[in-house]
Amino acid sequence: MHDISPETLRFVEENAPDFVLAVQHAKEVANQKQKPAKLKVVLDTFEDDPFLLYACLWLALSEGVQIRLLAR
Repeated sequence: MHDISPETLRFVEENAPDFVLAVQHAKEVANQKQKPAKLKVVLDTFEDDPFLLYACLWLALSEGVQIRLLAR
């Protein structure tokens, strides 16, 4: 999969700014510990919006952050 498109990135930044910050934080922590970047996310974060879920996962993948989805 190629890097996230600029349009989709703007969509995530506007609709899930906390997710963007969490991805950036996960990368910083991983770099400090020299480990893979990982982030646990509750599925409710995406407000029953399948495109938002897809876009956020695409952002995380583009940034090299592994996502673990949690039910709660």
